[in-house]
Amino acid sequence: MRANFRLGDSILASAAVEPFRRCFAHAKIDFVGWSAARSLFELLPISRYYGITRRFPQVCWHYLSLVRRLRRRRYDLAVDLSCSHSALGSFIVGLSGARWRAGLEKKSDRWLNVRLPRPKSRNKYRALPELLIKLDVPAEGAVPRLHLSAAEREVGRKKLSAVAGDGPLVGVFVGGRLSVGKRWPAERFREVIAGLRSRGARVAIFAGPEEKRLLDEFQPSDKARVAVFYEPVLRRFAAMLAGCDLLIASDSGPMHLACAVGTRTVALFQKPNFTRWGPPPDLARIVYEPGGPTVGGVLAACVEELSRLFPDGVFEPVDGEVAAVPAVGANIPAPASRLPILVYSPAFAQAIFLIAMALYAWYAPPSFVEETWLDTFVDAFGVLNLLACVLLRVWTLSYVEKCPLWSQRKPERLITGGPYAYIRHPVYVGNFLASVGLIFLTDAYVLLPVLFGLAMFQHRVVVGTEERLLQSIFGRVFTDYRGSVPAYVPSGIPRLTDFSLQRDFQLRAFAHAWGIVFAASLFEWLESPANREWVRSIVHRLVG
Repeated sequence: MRANFRLGDSILASAAVEPFRRCFAHAKIDFVGWSAARSLFELLPISRYYGITRRFPQVCWHYLSLVRRLRRRRYDLAVDLSCSHSALGSFIVGLSGARWRAGLEKKSDRWLNVRLPRPKSRNKYRALPELLIKLDVPAEGAVPRLHLSAAEREVGRKKLSAVAGDGPLVGVFVGGRLSVGKRWPAERFREVIAGLRSRGARVAIFAGPEEKRLLDEFQPSDKARVAVFYEPVLRRFAAMLAGCDLLIASDSGPMHLACAVGTRTVALFQKPNFTRWGPPPDLARIVYEPGGPTVGGVLAACVEELSRLFPDGVFEPVDGEVAAVPAVGANIPAPASRLPILVYSPAFAQAIFLIAMALYAWYAPPSFVEETWLDTFVDAFGVLNLLACVLLRVWTLSYVEKCPLWSQRKPERLITGGPYAYIRHPVYVGNFLASVGLIFLTDAYVLLPVLFGLAMFQHRVVVGTEERLLQSIFGRVFTDYRGSVPAYVPSGIPRLTDFSLQRDFQLRAFAHAWGIVFAASLFEWLESPANREWVRSIVHRLVG
């Protein structure tokens, strides 16, 4: 069982099939995984493939039907191959009715009766063999492997014949999950493609369903030695990757797919998570730099790989182009200013505003008579601002990790996905919306000048210092990002499909949301003089 809906995870799980077959030569071995990945397991030694789905409305009855079919098979052994905290795999394994139900020790292991200690390695390519060894299954050769027939490989070669000319054939997959910041910029891919063409290489450009709209950006004016492909059939796409001498791809499913068909890969990582998801050195060359790989680093890595694959060719290292290597973040100096370091905190202006709001709510009388149409309208406007703030903050906090300026820790990546694809400072926009909502809920209009003054201070001091820091770390990457994304007001309306949360979404985002709701409720409650008098009486009794 590998209950996951990403292509890369399905490919990694396929590495367990052949070790199990060697260990249990005469057993019936079934696999449960993502429905769309079914074709990847063709020609592998399994009896049946059970697909899982998350499509609505099929998902309402799908898992009940799946569990019923699994229980009819009366398995002797069922194994959750996720090597992660995922609960869905353990749940299905636990309800499968198998005699032995194996998986890793975790919060959801109550359905298992064989609990295995977690692998020492966090790398997905190494963790699965460790899991197999703990089950006494020989793990030699436990690497992702996609078997293609001779006919499929011939179809792939014929499709690639559209790339005219001689010389090595380099595939370039220009996609990647934009929502989690894995996609390399299109202009950088174009520069690498131009550099490879100038050195005599042929280039095949690939795009998947999520990147289909990018195809027009990569249509060359001179189509000699370059061709653009969109192949939605997964096994045909795999056959085309197998026909390439080298593949360049961001951290994505096609990167793992190329490794599974035996094509040497240059893997581009925008984040320092290559230790977890990066293929081993015998399958791929990993390129990572803080802020994203540079064109020179990627091109140099490609030239070096091609010179090894074709030692008699013309691919020599390029002067001034050094392949990127994993870098360790360094500490950064404190802001050069006489202001206290706390002033550079994003929460500094917010705390000052909340103190002013609390003083106003305690001492000032309400501006409108309760239960009038004007009061209802003002309250509704305030609630809408608070709701917009809550949604924006939850969306934003699912994309960022805590790395405040005063922590002296260097940010390891530039976040450009989610709300950061539309505005550069969604946290500050959310804080401003919350402040406007509180002002209208409590009729504290005298605090509007205070709010705008704090906003200007934050823009000049906090935001200015943050952007100078990012500029010094990421250089041209941040310059391009700042030039294309506005600071506070989006140039367009986000699509509904863009509103997604990261897989590592943390519950602290809801804590922020509840804090905003609590503050609004408290200030609204204190707006009533009777409630203030009640609090004063409680304080007097406690003090007296």
